[in-house]
Amino acid sequence: MKTRGEDWRREVERSAEEILRALSRSLEVLTAEGETYQLGEFHQPLREDGEPSPAEEREAFRKRFLSLAPSKDEEGNLKVEAAGWVR
Repeated sequence: MKTRGEDWRREVERSAEEILRALSRSLEVLTAEGETYQLGEFHQPLREDGEPSPAEEREAFRKRFLSLAPSKDEEGNLKVEAAGWVR
């Protein structure tokens, strides 16, 4: 004789399998991307009055920002890595 727990367990397993099948079908339509490059325009920070901040202030900010960055290339650009879970 089956116990109530066995029926419940089978129902949960069936539901889980159904969910996994639906997820698998959904993931089939997604394409894998090896690397993503984002190109964007450089926008100068604006002050409240709408004028660009002084060049010295921007240079000081960039220098401080890059000093805190985990890694950068020879040209001073940030090196970033995609999150491990996307691989």
